[in-house]
Amino acid sequence: MMYWIEIVVCSPRNDKAKRLHRLLEYRTSRKKDREGCVNAWVGTAVDESGVILACAIFEDEAAWSRISEAVNTASDKRDGGLEPILTGPPMVGVFQISSSAVTSNDVG
Repeated sequence: MMYWIEIVVCSPRNDKAKRLHRLLEYRTSRKKDREGCVNAWVGTAVDESGVILACAIFEDEAAWSRISEAVNTASDKRDGGLEPILTGPPMVGVFQISSSAVTSNDVG
């Protein structure tokens, strides 16, 4: 079985790093609450650049499409969207990974 993983890398405008992190945490928590999302998390660059990574793993393409669209639409209405606090467009990638590469161990 192949999972779909969505990876988003973005940089906040000056003095917006905490807000961006909170907004991404909220969005990933909403994804995790949906059936079809295996896991989701947010990370911050260790070099103090402010770069933030948001990842989510989905059971398949249909789950990725359905969950991402629903969460982004609802969140944009709630918080006005991410674009105003980003330095530029985020880098977004969607990849397939073997489900056997994802363990069920909770490390966090």
